[in-house]
Amino acid sequence: MLSFRSIQSQSFDAFLFDMDGTILDSSAASERVWGGWARENGIPTPPYHGRRVEDTMADLTGFGIDPEKGASEITQRELDDLAGVVAIPGAAEFLKMLPPRKWAVVTSAPKQLALRRIAAAGLEVIVPEADDRRVVHDIIYRELVQGVIRDESRDACREVIARLVARGA
Repeated sequence: MLSFRSIQSQSFDAFLFDMDGTILDSSAASERVWGGWARENGIPTPPYHGRRVEDTMADLTGFGIDPEKGASEITQRELDDLAGVVAIPGAAEFLKMLPPRKWAVVTSAPKQLALRRIAAAGLEVIVPEADDRRVVHDIIYRELVQGVIRDESRDACREVIARLVARGA
């Protein structure tokens, strides 16, 4: 595990942040959307946090849910319901301390939803394209949360950063 001291001695080309729970909190809106949708469909609210909506819907076919229709409905509802989406305390100030355009958000949320929530929280960020968000998301949830840091994953993150730099980050 890295210590604070070892991080201080490092140099970084850019930073990648998760969205929900890291720079903003959209739990109130997500709970309303997913809870309401689940009630309307007569099912328990599924575990959705940190997952792509398509992946969550694929798990609900046993309830007779059409995954494409369900994903479309949830995505539209999430785009429409931004009430209570707020920046995590101190996030805006922290992000302003970073070098301009040297950081981005990677998230399981669709890009349009990520941009709407980020704006609703009063933050400004660059969001990588879907394939790059998926790569980083998978690295976070399959490796980093288990304390695993693979060289291939570092290289993949560097490639994501390079594409962001090419876009002006």
